[in-house]
Amino acid sequence: MQRNLRQVVIAFLACVPLLGCHVAARTGGARAGVLYHGFSLVDPLAQRVVEDAYILVDDGRIASVGAGAWTGRPPERSVDMTGHFALPGLIDGHAHITSGPHSVEVVDGAPTIRIPSVDAITRYNAAVALAFGITTVRNPGGDPVANAHYDAQIRRGAWRGPEALHAGAVIQPPPFGGAAFAYPRSEAEWDAEARRQAGMGMRYFKLYSGLDADELHQGIQAAHRHGLKAIAHLDTISWTQAARLGIDGLEHTLPTSADLLEPEQRALYLAERGADARYLFRWFELAAFDGPLIQEMLAELAQRRVVVSTTLGVNALAYNSDRLDTVLPLEDRAYMHPANLEALLSFLPRMDAADHQRARAVMPKVLELARRLHGAGVPILVGTDGNGGGPAYSRELDLHMRAGISTWEVLRLATSDAADLLGIGDRTGRIAEGMEADIAFFGSNPLADPGNLRDVTLVLADGNAATPEEILRTVDGAPPVPGVAHRSCPQRPLRFAADVRVGGVRSSDAPGGLLRATTARRENEHSDRIPPLEGRTCHGHHQPHRRRRTRCIWPTGQSLGVGMPDRVRRAHRRGLHGVAVQIAAPTTGKGNEPAQEITGRALHRARRPSGGDGGSRCTPCGPAGIGRAVRAGTDAPSGASGRDTGADPA
Repeated sequence: MQRNLRQVVIAFLACVPLLGCHVAARTGGARAGVLYHGFSLVDPLAQRVVEDAYILVDDGRIASVGAGAWTGRPPERSVDMTGHFALPGLIDGHAHITSGPHSVEVVDGAPTIRIPSVDAITRYNAAVALAFGITTVRNPGGDPVANAHYDAQIRRGAWRGPEALHAGAVIQPPPFGGAAFAYPRSEAEWDAEARRQAGMGMRYFKLYSGLDADELHQGIQAAHRHGLKAIAHLDTISWTQAARLGIDGLEHTLPTSADLLEPEQRALYLAERGADARYLFRWFELAAFDGPLIQEMLAELAQRRVVVSTTLGVNALAYNSDRLDTVLPLEDRAYMHPANLEALLSFLPRMDAADHQRARAVMPKVLELARRLHGAGVPILVGTDGNGGGPAYSRELDLHMRAGISTWEVLRLATSDAADLLGIGDRTGRIAEGMEADIAFFGSNPLADPGNLRDVTLVLADGNAATPEEILRTVDGAPPVPGVAHRSCPQRPLRFAADVRVGGVRSSDAPGGLLRATTARRENEHSDRIPPLEGRTCHGHHQPHRRRRTRCIWPTGQSLGVGMPDRVRRAHRRGLHGVAVQIAAPTTGKGNEPAQEITGRALHRARRPSGGDGGSRCTPCGPAGIGRAVRAGTDAPSGASGRDTGADPA
C-alpha cells in the first residue's frame, strides 16, 4: 500500500513539469484581450499622429501599441475604429465632481453658504465627465465623506465616472459652512483636520481666500505633515508670498493681490476696492506684467514648481455674465445638472454694462498671463472649475490655444502633463504599453479644432469601454449625447451639386457677397427655441421626433476653400443631418436683389463601426477634400455618398 502510494506520488511529481508545460502552452495559445485598430493615434508627447494604429487592451491595461496589421495572438474581440482619432484619456484638473448646488441657509441665526453633495447629482456629474472623454479629475474641495463614497462607488462599478483625486473640506471662515467646509482655530485643530482628511483618502488640502497669512502657513504645514498637497484659492495674499510659504498649487488665473501691483497702481486699487466684483478685472487693468513684482512672482512659481490651475473659462464666464450665450450657450447648459445650473446662474457676478465692457477688455491680458506662466516654466494644470468635463473642457483648451500655446502643447497639458502633475504619470496620461487603458476615441481630428473633442465616440476607463450613449443612459434625466458621432459624420466627404461661380464671379471674391447655410436639424428637448445666429456657425440638438430649420449667415470675404468648408464641417460636427449651401452674388447695382443664386447641397452618410461597440465611424476626407469640391464645383473625392439626407436647399 505504501509502495503504491509512493509510486503514485513519484508519478505525480514527475508529471508536474509536464503539466506546467501543458498549462504554459495552453496559456500561450490563449486569445489576447480586445484589439482596437485602424484609427489615427494622436500622441501629444511625441507630437505625432500614427496612422492605421492599433491598441491591444488586456486586463485593464495597454498590452501593445503599434501600427499596421496586428500579427500577435488572435484577440478575444476586434473593434474596427477606422476613421476615428485616439487620445489618452483627458484630465480635468479642477472639477468639483461631488458638488451639488450652492445654497444659503440660516444656521444659528447667521446666513451660511453651503455646498451639499447629493448622490443623484454626483452620478450625473460623473457620467457627463466620462462621456466627454474625461477619465481622471482632480476635485479641489468637497465633503470628504461624499468624496470617499464616490471612490467606493467607482471601484465597485456601481457608478460610471472618472477616477478622482480629491481635496476634502475647504478651509474657509464663515459664512461658509456645512460638510464641504471647515475652519480650524488652533494648531491642534489644524492638525486634526488634516489628519481626518488624509485618513479618508484625500490627496489635497484646499485653503481658501478668507484665511490670513498665518492661517495659510498653518494650513500648509498641517497638510504636509499628513502627506497632503496644499492648494489655495487666494485673493489678498500674493502668489509670491504663498509660494515662499510652501504652497503646492494655486487655483484660477486671478492673482488679485494688491501686493503684486506697483506702488502707484496698488494705492489706486486699494482705494477703489469694495465688496463688489470689479476687482476681478480691475487688477488686470493695473497689473504691469513686465514690472519687477510680476516678474518676481513668475520666477518664484517656476523655481518652486508651484502648479497653477488656470481655469480661464472662469474669467470668461465672469466677464460675460451679461451675455451668457457667448460663453455658456443654451445647448451646453443641458450638460449641467439643473440644480447646479440654477445655482451657477444665481451666483454669477453682477456688474453694470460699463463694467462688463471693461471686464471683456482685459481678457487678452488674462490670456497673456497664462501664456507668460507657461513660458516662464510654471506648471500649468488645465481645469474647468465645473463639475467635470462637459462642453466647458474643449472651451478651456481653446482659450489656452488663443493664449498662444500651441495645439500640441495644450493637448499635452490635458493628458501627460496633467498626469505627471497629479503624481499618476507612471500609470495614466499616455498611450503606451503597461499603462492603464484610459483612452478616448473621437470622430473628428482634435488637432484641427479643440471643439472636435466634443465628438466622443468611445471611452475606455481602466479598459472598460463604453459609448457616450451607454454612459449617459445610467443616470436619470440624462443630457444629450456629446458631439454628433452617433448621428452624423463630421468629416465625411461632401458633394456639391452646383458650381460656385455666380455670374462669372466667385462669391468669395465679391465684396458684400454672402454665404448662407440653411440647415435641417433635430432639436433637443432641453430647449424649445434656438434663434438664428449671425456671423456664427449653426449648432443644434438631438430629438428624434422634431425638425427645425435654422439659418446662419456669415460674410465670405475669405477663400471658400478655407472658410466655407470649415464652417460646413463645424456645422456637421454640431449635429446637422444635412447642410444646404447657397451662394449669393453681390447686388447688381439696380436694386438690392442678387444678380443670380445657385444652390448646392452637401450630402453625407455615416457608418457604424464593426465590432459591436456602437459609436459611429466616418471615412474622413479632411478640409482639403471638401475645399477641392467647393472650389471646383464638382463632386467630392471618391467615397462620398450620394444619398440625400433630407436637407432642403436654402
